[in-house]
Amino acid sequence: MLSHFLGQQPIWLAHQSTMPQILQLNGPAGNASYVWIGNGRDAMPTTLMGYPIYFIENCATLGEEGDLILADWSKYVIGNRQPTTIDSSSHFKFRDDLTAWRCVSRVGGRPWLSDLLTLRDGTTEVSPFVILDDGVTPT
Repeated sequence: MLSHFLGQQPIWLAHQSTMPQILQLNGPAGNASYVWIGNGRDAMPTTLMGYPIYFIENCATLGEEGDLILADWSKYVIGNRQPTTIDSSSHFKFRDDLTAWRCVSRVGGRPWLSDLLTLRDGTTEVSPFVILDDGVTPT
């Protein structure tokens, strides 16, 4: 995944179900020190290949495409589609002396780059968002 990654601030995102496999990763001669560094004591995040890893429920479960993601969120654009509006109505629950409130915010987001970048060698494709699947797929 690292060979397909392009970015400056990488983090790993993984589903909780991947934790047992990730905990068993080892480097050369069984030395896990550079592959997996757990930190149960300090506030510093646990790292995988030197980059922080966060276990979240929003990734796909173990064995599905996207159960492990390498991302640079500085390359993600968030846009407000309209200003937030706040409305109130004293009529909705008039009999109970209650006022109903409605807040509407329209926000969207997408990766800054719309396609993969090809390096000068003409074959290597890279992206700031790489997901793990049967092969490694830059997105």
